[in-house]
Amino acid sequence: MGSKLTTLFKESSIPGVSTIANIQSQPRKTIWIFTLILFLILTAYDLYQIISDFLAFPIIVSVLVTDSRVLPFPGVTVCNLNPVHRGRFCSNEDIEKPIQVETILCATLETVLEVCEISKTVDSLLEEGAEICTGKKRNIRNNLRPKTVNRGSQNFKNETTGGGGGGDSGGRRRGRFPRRRGKRQLGIRDIFEAVRFFTSSGSKSGNDSGLLGGLGESGAFLENLIVQLANFAEIKINSSDELFTSQKLMRGLSTCTGPWINSILNHNTTPQEHHHDEGVQESPWYILLELLQAWLADMGRNKPSEIQKLGHQKKDLISSCYFAGKRCDIEKEFVHSFHSSYGNCYSYNVLWNKNVKEKDSLSGFTGPKFGLELVLHLETDQYMPTSKETGAKIVLHDRQQKADPDQDAIHVPPGVATYVGVQMLNISRLPAPYQDKCSDDWMDEGYKAWAEEIGYEVYTSQICLKLCLQHFILKTCDCWTISAPWPPKINKAQCNTRRNKGLFE
Repeated sequence: MGSKLTTLFKESSIPGVSTIANIQSQPRKTIWIFTLILFLILTAYDLYQIISDFLAFPIIVSVLVTDSRVLPFPGVTVCNLNPVHRGRFCSNEDIEKPIQVETILCATLETVLEVCEISKTVDSLLEEGAEICTGKKRNIRNNLRPKTVNRGSQNFKNETTGGGGGGDSGGRRRGRFPRRRGKRQLGIRDIFEAVRFFTSSGSKSGNDSGLLGGLGESGAFLENLIVQLANFAEIKINSSDELFTSQKLMRGLSTCTGPWINSILNHNTTPQEHHHDEGVQESPWYILLELLQAWLADMGRNKPSEIQKLGHQKKDLISSCYFAGKRCDIEKEFVHSFHSSYGNCYSYNVLWNKNVKEKDSLSGFTGPKFGLELVLHLETDQYMPTSKETGAKIVLHDRQQKADPDQDAIHVPPGVATYVGVQMLNISRLPAPYQDKCSDDWMDEGYKAWAEEIGYEVYTSQICLKLCLQHFILKTCDCWTISAPWPPKINKAQCNTRRNKGLFE
């Protein structure tokens, strides 16, 4: 029996066993035996660890599909894509504004007409038209300059009355090139002279649309101006093409406003702020947008009550509100919050504001009749030229959390009905010692105090990431960014992203 066992060990394929059986030297055999025992112990220990870890993490995937007919209604936050009401911005003289932004966005129409020499362009257009119609040049100075403008009676007298030429040729000219349009029988020169008169009076109304209502990179300012003035004169048009057969005036104003804006920005900014890569030119509207957003963030941090007055107000933005067919109390049920990119935002059915009475808003059926129905007045005529889009941001979120319009927002364009349905998918991840190590509360007391001070009392992963970003920039760059919640009680300057292009790279 012993010899058979020895033969089995010598021919064994187990590592180390055959070596021990074939070694004749006793010291070497002892070393091999201890080595084999050591590795067996380590192997047993590793197996024990693996089994212990496996038993500590029960692999259970619980999927529960329910068809709940009644669910808590989520919080709804509404923001206008335009952060600042242009009329209030330009008429408010109590708040100090950035000189570049105020100079460009609050300029009078008379200033731009002088910068663009619009009177010369109009004279040139009329002279060309007269030459085409009659074959003769006309004396623009004597025959085409308006004499009087009477604002009170809204009658505009002009020397360019309809005479000239008789017979069929005059009728044909009037048919092809109508001098006057509408019930008031106004000419093109009358309209522009009226513009000069109205704008030189310097209206300070909070609803004054100002100069650059539609001015943007596309030069759409003149298009909006002509349509509004023509409609005021009871000349119903949808486009300036219906009034002007020549685009010279449009092109002239579009090309002349660019250098004027650039000259203001170059005069009021430092050379470092105009540094850019070779071959890359910054848009003046991008510069204006950055200046405006930086100023809004600074005002929102230091003077929140004052900056609130310049945005779209609750009573103006939300025209009507119904929940499950019942009228909402807009003043009491919508809570204000401020965002540097969107200005005033208003939230419905939230719990994070202690001044609002808690209510159980439940929804049992789909459709607008059983949910929240809002009618929004976006005041697009009061948009800043820096706003390249029109519409509203709608955010659906947990009632206990503040909305973040930069995340998971829905863009609602003006002039259309938009329906939004919600389906709740609840995923619960396990905390430590599981691999995700998820937490539903702040793990750092410093971040928790910071979040509570700026109104984010409920923990979310998104606000945690933004606070971490702000903390990193404060530590690395010694300044704070408007892309994340601003730090309270920290005397640091705001980061200038135009001076430091590599700040977020």
